[in-house]
Amino acid sequence: MFILHNYIQNYLKPNYNQKLFIRSKVNSIISVMRNNSELSLNEPRKGGSFEKDTMLRYDLEADVVLIFNKEPKKRKNWEHLMNIVKNNLLDAFPEAEIIESSTIRHKILFINNEEEVYIDVVPSYYVESLIQIPFHYNSKIYQGITTIWHLEYFNKFKNLPHFLDIIMLLKDWKNEHNIPLKSFHLEFITISAYHYRVTNTNSIENILKECFKEIQGMLDGNPIIPVEWDYYTEKDILKNYTIPCLIDSANPKDNLLKNISEKDCKYLKKEVVKAINLLDRVEYRKLFDPNNYTEYFN
Repeated sequence: MFILHNYIQNYLKPNYNQKLFIRSKVNSIISVMRNNSELSLNEPRKGGSFEKDTMLRYDLEADVVLIFNKEPKKRKNWEHLMNIVKNNLLDAFPEAEIIESSTIRHKILFINNEEEVYIDVVPSYYVESLIQIPFHYNSKIYQGITTIWHLEYFNKFKNLPHFLDIIMLLKDWKNEHNIPLKSFHLEFITISAYHYRVTNTNSIENILKECFKEIQGMLDGNPIIPVEWDYYTEKDILKNYTIPCLIDSANPKDNLLKNISEKDCKYLKKEVVKAINLLDRVEYRKLFDPNNYTEYFN
């Protein structure tokens, strides 16, 4: 337990300076948007791995969801809104670079002590209830709203023993081995593993093993479904049930893995079996630091 605990503390968790810098930039972005009279900002919501406390020290990123009351004055269209937000960012942060602009977000890059920090700025409007989410599936507001609902779901479980540490370790494993899953997929899988497999007295090592077994089960046909979530019912997945099946807590009618390839599934299954074997043999370096960047496990 202490081997992995110390690895998380010393190599995965962001340091004070990193957190302070990101918090400052996120708050500054929110302030800029609040002070623009052309916009009608109802509520800003912080999200992403930074807000969830699962951001990795070597992968600095945060989300800011801007929930607007209405479209901006003059030309009432989404493109105009996105342009106003983009121009505000460029004017307020000349030292930064917008490296990606789409119809749903602006990705802005800051440099802090030679480290890259990415912040996604995602405009949106309110959706009154999660039940309405499927009707907005093809809408430009979909990403912003689902980001909020993912955070609501995540926060129900973040105080479970070792939960945040487990997420960080799984994200590190994903990055080191090019695992074909996204970070929020791993969050949903971990929540399911805690609910169906884990006891509070388990060690980090045992909980990790149960999470890998949960991925195995998912690949073998056991669906990962939202846990203790008021907006989910079994009938939601009937039309979307394919193997593997990972139901989105922000849209319970959507299987997040419906487009994963057979090749990816085979690779994922191989890597999960390997991960369990490495845990059993206490070969943590091959699992979390195969290139020996940190030299911690030597």
